Amino acid sequence: MYSTKTYNESIELLNSLQSNASTLDQIRKHRKEADLRSIPEMIQCFKRIGYNPVDFNRLNAIHISGTKGKGSTSAFVERILRGFGKTITNQSIPVIDKNNNVHNHTSENELFEKQEKFKTGLFTSPHMIEVRERIRLDGVPISKDLFTKYFFQVWEKFHNDSDLRSPLNTSEKVLGKNENILNHNVEHDEKLISRTEKPIIPSYFRFLTLLAFHVFVQEGVSVAVIETGIGGEYDSTNILVSPTVCGITSIGLDHVDILGNSIPEIALQKAGIMKKGSVAISAPDQDSEAIKVFEKVAEERHCEFKIAKTLDQYIQHTNSLKLHAPEIGIAGEHQVINAALAVELCFQWMKRSKWSAKHPEAIQDTDIENTGKYLPEWVLEGLKKTKWPGRSHSFIPPKHPNIKWFLDGAHTKDSMNACVQWFLKETNNSKTPCILIFSPAHGRNKPELIKELIQVVNKRPFLKIIFCNKITFNPETTNKNIAHNPKELSELLDSWKNVSLENTCKNTTQNHVNLTSDLENISLLNSINDAVEYVYTNYGKQTPLNHKENNNQMIPEKEIQFNVLVTGSLHLVGGVLDVTNTPIW
Repeated sequence: MYSTKTYNESIELLNSLQSNASTLDQIRKHRKEADLRSIPEMIQCFKRIGYNPVDFNRLNAIHISGTKGKGSTSAFVERILRGFGKTITNQSIPVIDKNNNVHNHTSENELFEKQEKFKTGLFTSPHMIEVRERIRLDGVPISKDLFTKYFFQVWEKFHNDSDLRSPLNTSEKVLGKNENILNHNVEHDEKLISRTEKPIIPSYFRFLTLLAFHVFVQEGVSVAVIETGIGGEYDSTNILVSPTVCGITSIGLDHVDILGNSIPEIALQKAGIMKKGSVAISAPDQDSEAIKVFEKVAEERHCEFKIAKTLDQYIQHTNSLKLHAPEIGIAGEHQVINAALAVELCFQWMKRSKWSAKHPEAIQDTDIENTGKYLPEWVLEGLKKTKWPGRSHSFIPPKHPNIKWFLDGAHTKDSMNACVQWFLKETNNSKTPCILIFSPAHGRNKPELIKELIQVVNKRPFLKIIFCNKITFNPETTNKNIAHNPKELSELLDSWKNVSLENTCKNTTQNHVNLTSDLENISLLNSINDAVEYVYTNYGKQTPLNHKENNNQMIPEKEIQFNVLVTGSLHLVGGVLDVTNTPIW
């Protein structure tokens, strides 16, 4: 049907599916119906490509929901377990040869059984630059060839005439034998998805979920770390019947028009990933109202519930016996919470997996039920070497070494506050001129985010503020599923002016942007490409600008440096990484 089957063609077809923004708009308009149809439709889609939910038990999944830090926590988990995998697969297992001789020592002439390879799978969203980043094997985005191969295997099941004419088992209800196992609170009527209806064509996120699970099964991963999209109970990823472990990161107010207007309501949605016989771990800083909801849901679903220990409860010693906290590879104080949850998820997963039984020596120094014990070296290394681009991410481009970029995809009030605190800490020299590039994610509360950002503008010398559309012009990486509102920039400027009038800037100096009157210091640009070009053209050189300090003395040329803060959306951050040609893996 598709003779060429190239990577570019797969991206073009993927982008032709219903966008995430459009899907969310439909959910907002018909929330109850959309919720009721969500899981039955996903099961029908999986059956279309040849899977039942129980088939994914082999993935030994770690399912992660929450409001803040889902992606970071997932990245920590994957990196830690990858380190564990290296620990056990570097060992040789002695075998008995045909003469019943046991080989216990390494020798060129001796036979050793090759150990079963330990392979990790990771599914997250959104992507920074290329969509294949969302699906990773052993920490690496799947190759273009692999993406293309599996993409068309799934795509053709929904677009091949013979596949569409082939009926599903009409004697079953939509949920079939898995109906009760999935632990949903609503009773799914088979009339929700009539067998006579036109087969469902999955939306953008649903298709990627189908693709990720298909890849993980076909590639034989030892563990799949699965991040939910939005919510939990009705999320596309929530077709897992028996996840080995579930994790719930910190809960906050986000997607209130879809998930609920309060912490308890949102917590209930996030707790929907809990399953019978599994164990659910909460972040250590969890809201008390959320904890009550988690405990209730866990009891109802016969799922064990725990709260993760903080990292400082794991005492580490250097050779000189001095205490020190584990190092973590993602910047920002808030990442310590995500790292702590990740450690607990890994330990709980190991308790329940076949791997710890096969290799008890890998965790023999760790008492995971008590505090004050050592963390194994593979855990420490995993925490330290975890990378998660676009979150508390800074870099200096080689061609413009006088500019330092600070990127964070913060798009909620709490995450923006964390971004602000990170930036203030990193830029402790308040005399260094700054530029802000800001474009909030679709549907976000602009005034709420701006109020957080004003903290930065008031405390650092900002020369320029840039609002831009989240558009780039690279055909391989352009995400056509990003919602574009023609009035977005003008509405953003209006929001900025309105908030600035409510928050009079105090102690404003000549090198600060005056939020209420100096509108010439705010630029509206059409694309991310334009924003990056503006920065490089105007500030990417080692010459002093017409800029004065409080004492009216010119800044010496050798001290000229510019800090650029980019925030408001992961799509914006990913676009900047793409346009600046910054390597992220």
